[in-house]
Amino acid sequence: MKSAGGRNVSSYEDSSLVVQVTPKEVRLLEYDPTLGQFTQKGPGWSPTVLGADRTIVAADINASQVVLAVSGAKLVLLTLGENAAFQVMHSPR
Repeated sequence: MKSAGGRNVSSYEDSSLVVQVTPKEVRLLEYDPTLGQFTQKGPGWSPTVLGADRTIVAADINASQVVLAVSGAKLVLLTLGENAAFQVMHSPR
């Protein structure tokens, strides 16, 4: 995200960062070409904050958001904060 004329504008750029979504967690990974591997950056996010038995069943990602379908008919909208932590923008009660 970049600020342009008072608006936040998202765009795709080459990056060493990758978002990995598994049934149990959303992680931000960073590729280190020296090591030839990915390492986790930031704390990640788990659907267990919504309940112990919750899992991620579907995901969609754009330049600024991660939308997750979580078991139990729940939708969660995440954004990535500047400290590499996923922030919940919307979550069902």
